[in-house]
Amino acid sequence: EKRVADLTEENERALEKISERENEATDSLCEVTTLNDKLAEREKTVEDLEKRLADLAEENERALEIVCERENEAAESLCEVKTLNDKLAEREKTVEDLEKRLVHYDEENGLVEDLEKLNEDLKK
Repeated sequence: EKRVADLTEENERALEKISERENEATDSLCEVTTLNDKLAEREKTVEDLEKRLADLAEENERALEIVCERENEAAESLCEVKTLNDKLAEREKTVEDLEKRLVHYDEENGLVEDLEKLNEDLKK
């Protein structure tokens, strides 16, 4: 009987240990499940961030193309402005030359006096 009682007691202790281990295993399984869920969320976040990064890279590439186009347009406009400035300088030079010729011509031919007299005659 003593031997049966000892074995029964030993069995109960073993069953308690098994129960504790089962509880620990259940807790560990819950922790693993929670960690797996968090890992799945993080993987989804990483996928979303990678997609967003790819989208931003495409947007940046398009923006860079637009900037390059605008730079080319600005360079062309600058060339056009330079050409127009050169033409303006030529025309200003031409006007100065014509004014000098007109003054010289007037001095030789007395046109200003003739025009003033004609103007007075027209007023009468």
